[in-house]
Amino acid sequence: MANPIDNPALDDSYVVAEEDPPVASHRKVGRRIGAAIILLSLTLSLAMGIGLQFPLILALLAGGLTLFVVMLAATPYLRFIDHGWWTRYEEFGNQLWGHALSQYLWHFWHRRAEATGALARGQTVPDAQQQAKAAGLFDAIYREQYGPDAFMVPLTLLLFVVFFEANYVVLFPLKEMLPGGHPLTGYLAQFGHFELQASAMSGAYMFVVGDAVNSVRKRCLNVSDVYWYVLRMLLAVPIAYSITLALPDSAAVGVAFALGALPIDSIIKLLRRLVNSKLSTNEADQPDPLLSLDGVTPAIASQLEAEGVSSIDQLLDMDPVLLAIHTGLPFRFILRLMSQAIVRRHLGDAAFALAPMGLADAISIARLVRDLQTARAQGQTDSPADKVLDGACQLLQSVSKAAWPDRQAVEFVFGNIAAYAYTGLLMSAGGDSSAPA
Repeated sequence: MANPIDNPALDDSYVVAEEDPPVASHRKVGRRIGAAIILLSLTLSLAMGIGLQFPLILALLAGGLTLFVVMLAATPYLRFIDHGWWTRYEEFGNQLWGHALSQYLWHFWHRRAEATGALARGQTVPDAQQQAKAAGLFDAIYREQYGPDAFMVPLTLLLFVVFFEANYVVLFPLKEMLPGGHPLTGYLAQFGHFELQASAMSGAYMFVVGDAVNSVRKRCLNVSDVYWYVLRMLLAVPIAYSITLALPDSAAVGVAFALGALPIDSIIKLLRRLVNSKLSTNEADQPDPLLSLDGVTPAIASQLEAEGVSSIDQLLDMDPVLLAIHTGLPFRFILRLMSQAIVRRHLGDAAFALAPMGLADAISIARLVRDLQTARAQGQTDSPADKVLDGACQLLQSVSKAAWPDRQAVEFVFGNIAAYAYTGLLMSAGGDSSAPA
């Protein structure tokens, strides 16, 4: 269907995919998973009650409390699978479609795209059939990397850990309700420092649920996050024991809860700082090159570094879709960082001087080069684009404190930036409304 609205931003090449089913019709997976979790939790609680011969009231109390704790931990994921995942999927689809999607596949999935017929060897502009195959290939890649099925294994592990820890916390103080001589009474009596253990587990549980809720709210929940949650729940008690060993019991319980509520990366930093102080290692902090990009904070830089990105060149070598998925950062923000990184690669640290003119990213420079080419084709030598180029040359010379680079050199570098293959992808992915679709 052609563009139904008289909108100058949308030309006749804009097509609404009528055959795509409404996204809302897919948002039922979370409900089914939730029902399965309730059924499985009740079944396990019933099996424990029968197998261990619990009194009826104890079985009902333990089963009910455990079900509540398990479902509270599972609810953020069910919400994400039903709503947040699809919203995230649409975020990528709004940027990568038509020619932009074909360019993305050519850059990062070339062999697979050719094998599936989404790209043809030697054909730069895909036809309608190839674009449909490209959309199908992207959907398959996205689901492989980030589909709801990818969350099933870590979510199952997490809920099993929560289930058994919840049963332990519930049954330990209620062991007196067990009949005399019950084997579970003697088994639970072997464990000491219950208050410390329950405090550490509760702190870890608070962090896991709270962080999951926050990630779902920001639509940045990752599969790796859920694995970290499992590790956090498993290590809560050992970490509490290792750090509170020398503390009195009254203080140890509070410290154990606080340690449990800390993120795992904060604990790692704490332990690293402790080890460094003991070993007297004084490592000088190196400046982070990623912080030179506009919009990058230390927290964002650490997210990028966690994915193996510690330099500008590495950033340009990464798949922007996978990088956005793994870091949880908005896809448009990742594309903006890529656009800045292209200019940094060509101009180095001098690129920051172009920020006041709005030329610190590849998309702006590509538009300027296009305007220059249009002016030259019309025989203009003093167009607004030429004046902007002169201003950029003066700014770069002020940084170098020399007569270099001259106007010809700046125009040559700008031309290389505009002709850079990655710049073409960025222009197609929303950077230029006139890009082919």
